[in-house]
Amino acid sequence: MCGGHGGLDVGDGALGDAASGDSVDDRRVAGRDGDRTGHYFQAKLGADYRAAICAAGGVGAWRHFGDMLEGLVLGGISAIFDKSYHGIAIQAVGLTFGVLFVMLIAYKTGVIRATERFKLGVIAATGGIAVFYLVVMVLGLFHVNVGMGILYGGGPWAIAFSLFVAAIAALNLVLDFDMIETGVRMGAPRYMEWYGAFGLMVTLIWLYLEILRLLANARRR
Repeated sequence: MCGGHGGLDVGDGALGDAASGDSVDDRRVAGRDGDRTGHYFQAKLGADYRAAICAAGGVGAWRHFGDMLEGLVLGGISAIFDKSYHGIAIQAVGLTFGVLFVMLIAYKTGVIRATERFKLGVIAATGGIAVFYLVVMVLGLFHVNVGMGILYGGGPWAIAFSLFVAAIAALNLVLDFDMIETGVRMGAPRYMEWYGAFGLMVTLIWLYLEILRLLANARRR
């Protein structure tokens, strides 16, 4: 992924091509196709993230550290919510995997198709939600509580907003499924499997947090 055994791999590949009768031109075309596939996924999830990890060294160690930190943060948030609303974390986990299963079935059966218009709509809605969260967070630093009632008020508007955001998070799963399926179809390199898994994991975490907040708002009524 970050180098190391590149020379050995090239040598083995050259021997394999010689044995199978593949020409040098075929090898170059295949290499260009692999590069285009890699660039597609790097644009989707951010090539800079991988480059930063490789520059730091020890990809596996950094992944494990990130997993541990992520688990601590999610565990802490879940514990806080569960302390106020007993059993809410287990309900959120169950609903998250239930939504994942339903969206996967809907995608595989063609009920929901990842068309270009669909992708544009989901990405635009996701960006709008991110901007709204960022504005609320920045204003909160200056003790301006604009939007906090919608996020944590527990009223009808808070519940409706939570439902909307959870729905957008669920639709992002379709984008992840399409990205993974496209990678398989285009013959993406093996290291791109991590990008697909990472994107799906991020979406599931977001969906879980939104469902957790939705259940909390419903119990505040």
